[in-house]
Amino acid sequence: MTRPLWAAICCMLVGASNAMAQGTPVFTEKTVHPFEPPVLGAARERPAPVAPASGPIARGKTPRSHAQELAEVFKQACLQNNGQTAAASDWALNHGFSPLPDEAVKAMADKEGAGSGAQPSNVFVRQLDAADSLMLMLADRPLACSVVTRQAIDGPRLRERMGQFAAAWVGQTKAPPPVLSMDTAGGTVRTIGYKVASGQYHESLIVTAPTGVGSGLTLLALSIEDAPSR
Repeated sequence: MTRPLWAAICCMLVGASNAMAQGTPVFTEKTVHPFEPPVLGAARERPAPVAPASGPIARGKTPRSHAQELAEVFKQACLQNNGQTAAASDWALNHGFSPLPDEAVKAMADKEGAGSGAQPSNVFVRQLDAADSLMLMLADRPLACSVVTRQAIDGPRLRERMGQFAAAWVGQTKAPPPVLSMDTAGGTVRTIGYKVASGQYHESLIVTAPTGVGSGLTLLALSIEDAPSR
């Protein structure tokens, strides 16, 4: 994983935490298991298409259904729109999300992302309370689209879904080996990262979630370095 990408993810995590007014989680590195990026075949200019959604997204009521919900929002808002800011923003506005005021997004970027080149450009919230904390965060440099929540999540199920997304993105039946596997916060939080394309752009998929079933800051992110924002 490149430094700009990790800066983007950290910026989004910290920014989301501040926006939710829940306090910043303590991230203390425990284990890191890096891998060489896999060879994924011929270079391609555009990522593989993701199958269109089949209907509205059901609201989760359990940690497992919350994981399903978060994954589906990420699929529709980020993957189906190839991470593009304008398209993801349109999706959010048409699916019950409201934008944070520009001054709030700018303050978040100035405080948490100064100098990182990874400031969020748009942040959308569906409902900012204990019952529904889902947020969509977008950035332009690098191009990034992430879905964030503090709801109780089934971490293993969410990582399974991200593995399925990574496999579909590169046209395989199984997910490629991760380029990052890291446990933090005393082993209660796990981050898995995939490099999902080779060629014109450097594309990555990231999932940060509880190692088991639990609450905390959970994130799914698509980052496309060097890609023009639209």
